Amino acid sequence: MKRDFLKNFEGLTTEAIDAIMAENGRDIQAERSKYEDYDSIKTRLAQAESTIAAWKDKTPDDYSAEITKLQQQLADTKAQAERDLADAHFTASVDKAITAAGGRSTKAISALLDLEGLKNEKDTEKALTTAIEDLKKKESYLFVDSTPPRFGAGANGAGMNGQPDFAAQLRAAAGLKDKNKK
Repeated sequence: MKRDFLKNFEGLTTEAIDAIMAENGRDIQAERSKYEDYDSIKTRLAQAESTIAAWKDKTPDDYSAEITKLQQQLADTKAQAERDLADAHFTASVDKAITAAGGRSTKAISALLDLEGLKNEKDTEKALTTAIEDLKKKESYLFVDSTPPRFGAGANGAGMNGQPDFAAQLRAAAGLKDKNKK
């Protein structure tokens, strides 16, 4: 409906024409909303028709070949998933072994290990432990030092060699009483 059509009627005010046009617009929108997905349905129908046409002239052997191809794709996907899972388990075991050995950075230590060679070992865990221990000897800065310090205060302020430590010597020189002796 056009506004000019309504202006031809006598007695219709501008407000009445606006109200009629607004109502007509709502009616049109309501009807359009019913058919909004028309284009997507049309596209899906065309795709379905092309798929049917492609399979229409096929023989049972063609179906067999397609099934074989899909089964091979499934087997390949399954094998890849198993390899990915094995790699994840191996990486986790490497990180766990490095952490247990007191490694400061699993990423840095892993970079120095021959991970591919370790994966192919018969006893992976033993080979990994040996490789980490060898690396620990060569690159000790990559690991937390768990050995006690070589020199330290002994009993009664004496050092490891039995001599009094520096603080004990100062107290003795100043004539102060040793705090460890009562």
